[in-house]
Amino acid sequence: GLVMTEQILTAYRNHALQMESNIPLPLITKRGPCFESSHEAGYWCTSSDHCTELLRCRKLRSGIHVWSIKVVIACESTWLGVAATSEKIDRSAWLGSSAGGWVYGSTGCVCHAHRGPYQVTHPPFAEGCVVKFRLDLTRRGQLYIALRDSDEYMLFDNMLMQDGKNVGRSFVPAISLKAPGAVQFLGFHPSSSQEELPMNSDGYPQRPPMRDGLSTDSSLDDVNSSSSSSSSSSSSSSTSS
Repeated sequence: GLVMTEQILTAYRNHALQMESNIPLPLITKRGPCFESSHEAGYWCTSSDHCTELLRCRKLRSGIHVWSIKVVIACESTWLGVAATSEKIDRSAWLGSSAGGWVYGSTGCVCHAHRGPYQVTHPPFAEGCVVKFRLDLTRRGQLYIALRDSDEYMLFDNMLMQDGKNVGRSFVPAISLKAPGAVQFLGFHPSSSQEELPMNSDGYPQRPPMRDGLSTDSSLDDVNSSSSSSSSSSSSSSTSS
């Protein structure tokens, strides 16, 4: 049938309101986590220098979170990791230089706030690789990776700690690339727990009650799906932040 004049005017009015509020239009209808610049699950860097891109998703404050990122096009030192949302992140700079950045490089190096170790202590990754991350925020804050279903490697420990106290940081997945680097966020795994856990008197998230040896905690994946909390795997190596 014919479109009524009132419907057309309403559409234009809504469009004008969206532009006026500075909300990117693709985010109005886009579902699921996406990179802030591309508004898509994929991101292609055009900068000649390393810059930082954050994933737009719910902040990861407690529980265990698992996600995967695929390196679509490799660049000189591809860096993948997380950013603390409480810290000011310079998007035009390398994430490893930031106090709010914890990154894992394609050469196997890891870095946080310009601190290494820079020697190769973890497996390198290349174009076409899928890197699986596991962020454990149930106590001190630990970040693990696994490549091609291999054993897990601990990249960082004590990510929630500062001067011996739990400071309750929240995180989002983040990357640092230069042209022609490109990556694809493949989503949060069903084993991710997105539930907000209450803090105890020591500043640690309270663990859920146990029943018959299993946690009664129900988990909520960021956008994709829900499942139970993931169990921890043993690490192969560790690096303190």
